[in-house]
Amino acid sequence: MKYKKTLLVMTALTICFLINIGEAQISGDIYKISAGGVSGGGGGSLSDLFVLTGVVPLVGGDYISSEGYSIISGSAGIVYGGMTTLSTNYGGDAIATIPKADRVLKVAYSGSIGTAAGIFYYRQGGVSTFQSAAMTAGTGDTLTYALSAALLTVRGLEYYFEVRRDIYLSRIGGPSSPLVFRVGLTNEQAQIPAATPTEQYRIIGIPLTITGSNSVASVFEDDLGVYNTSQWRIGRYSGGSVHEFDDAGPVTPGKGFWLITAEPQTFGAAGNSVRPTAGRNYNSIDYFEVPLMQGWNQLANPFGFRIAWDDIIFDVGGDIETEHLPATLEDVAYFYNGTGYESYEAIPPWSGVFVRINLDNVTALMPFSETSIAPKLAPLKDEPIYSSYSWSIELRMESGKFIDADNFAGVRVDALEGPDFYDFSEPPPAPSAPNMGFRIPNDDDRLRRIDYRPPLAQGASWELEMAKAPGRKISVIGLNQIPSGMEAWLFIDNGQKFDLFRNPEINLPDQVSKAKLIIGSNSFARNEMASIIPTDFALEQNYPNPFNPLTTIKFSLPKSGFTTLEIYNVLGQKVKTLVEKELPAGFHTVVWNSEDNNGKETASGVYFYRLFSGDQSAYRKMMLVK
Repeated sequence: MKYKKTLLVMTALTICFLINIGEAQISGDIYKISAGGVSGGGGGSLSDLFVLTGVVPLVGGDYISSEGYSIISGSAGIVYGGMTTLSTNYGGDAIATIPKADRVLKVAYSGSIGTAAGIFYYRQGGVSTFQSAAMTAGTGDTLTYALSAALLTVRGLEYYFEVRRDIYLSRIGGPSSPLVFRVGLTNEQAQIPAATPTEQYRIIGIPLTITGSNSVASVFEDDLGVYNTSQWRIGRYSGGSVHEFDDAGPVTPGKGFWLITAEPQTFGAAGNSVRPTAGRNYNSIDYFEVPLMQGWNQLANPFGFRIAWDDIIFDVGGDIETEHLPATLEDVAYFYNGTGYESYEAIPPWSGVFVRINLDNVTALMPFSETSIAPKLAPLKDEPIYSSYSWSIELRMESGKFIDADNFAGVRVDALEGPDFYDFSEPPPAPSAPNMGFRIPNDDDRLRRIDYRPPLAQGASWELEMAKAPGRKISVIGLNQIPSGMEAWLFIDNGQKFDLFRNPEINLPDQVSKAKLIIGSNSFARNEMASIIPTDFALEQNYPNPFNPLTTIKFSLPKSGFTTLEIYNVLGQKVKTLVEKELPAGFHTVVWNSEDNNGKETASGVYFYRLFSGDQSAYRKMMLVK
């Protein structure tokens, strides 16, 4: 074990011979010590542990020391490395899993003369610097330290000892190779610090290696109660959908889950503090590996401390990428705040984010290093500097308590007509939450939250898609950034069009799912809108059909005119007039609730609906089933 090797370093023998003073040499990163004249056998040695024998004369100086060695010169010769007349013994393992409890650490020592003094150095997982505390004398030649259970947390503890007696110093462990307490915690001892918010989804993770069963039921039901979707729901996004409860798979460090609770709740798990993955050290930093899949991933912080997004590196097919390269991933971590997404610079413990990976065979390497960076990053990365060649507007959709913000359309001098690395994807919505994004042609059906275009000659149009939901409102922010002389219009798929400079807030009809944003000169905007006005008079089949009690009827008018839409029964009797007014050219949508003109419910059966506008008419059949 590692500590046995350390103890070898801490055991020494002083050899004192009168010798002739000759030349000695100290060289190299690991301090090769050699000399021409050797007394008592042994000689030069090359070792990072300084296991030397013999006596080597050294010219000049009285005392040379560093973390790894102590050399005394003079007629008595040399005491090598940490090899002194002081020896120490410690019964702990280099990595030990221990329960959270107060405990006494004891170091036994022997050799040399005088009073021994000990220092206990310690740091919690992820911290770069050690704190120190004096040890106290125990029975016989021992030193002790009373370790408080308060230091044994979900983060784990790293530590080492120094014992000094007279001029001799021995060390067990060290700053570069500390001993480790992996802390074992009960469910009560490992609870999320803050209760869940009421009726708000969050992406959560468990920063523990679970002991016992790590199924979702085993981990959460002891705190949240038997699974009941009216009280709490949990799931994991994978492959384009959310898999709920035990279908979400096992709970492991680095794995994120959607969680919502009806009331504030805390939860935790019985498990051990998470250590970096063995062998995953890069540039002197240890990492924990989390395999990812191509597409969207819920990635959680595996540790009990905050880590920086930019400090996460990636293993791509065996090659380490320290930069967040666009070919590998989109360089944004999306945190869900309960109503919408925010881009985060750092991931808090017990939390997770959505990240989009563009390749197969990618592993996230999470740094075992705490950051002081605040989580929230207010603006998105690479937001343009405003000028006539670089600007953007934000489209924000609100629906009840949900907000889909940070949907940007605009111009950059280095953007492409098609997808480019500025065009970040729209993250998956929280369960039951609506979302909105841009569709870019030839973009493998990916929904984007940003779509920048090259500088406009006359104008451009953006295709929008939004999930259907009641009570939606679109707000447009930053219209003053659009270059002067340009217009901005929103054309929705029921045929309505809105001048955004006059109507920056639009209430969307419930069934609208598509829209077109048009920005450009007056002639460009008129031509673009003319191109999307229907060329044919048409009455579509209602949906759903059969229905109960609501159904939607769509129709298109190539020109404006007085229009009627009426419902008839099989006897030819008029049941309901849905439309009777002047309508503009475009696409229109009407909903029938199965009531007649007197507000009474109609019976099951076959009905006909007829559309008249100008000199044109059309009819279709539908069925009401109760």
